[in-house]
Amino acid sequence: MSVALTDLPAQLSTTLVEKQHQLIDTAKNRFDDAVVRYDAWFLVFVAVLLALGFVLVAGAAIWCLTQAGGRKFTGGMTWKNGFSLWIECR
Repeated sequence: MSVALTDLPAQLSTTLVEKQHQLIDTAKNRFDDAVVRYDAWFLVFVAVLLALGFVLVAGAAIWCLTQAGGRKFTGGMTWKNGFSLWIECR
């Protein structure tokens, strides 16, 4: 296969463009894989927080009904100057 000197820049340009597209596709695939991996950890973290919240509320309700003699419980939380949580039996 013979290549003329005038065709060489066009062939190199085509090869470089193809290589550039391959590198861009590789970078996109790696970024997508990283996003999926970290989104999964975020979902696990949110699930753990929800489970802890449920355990806290269920424990307070059980304690209130069995130990404190109350018929219901109430409470709340605030974010003023930090985190505050209170639970009360009535």
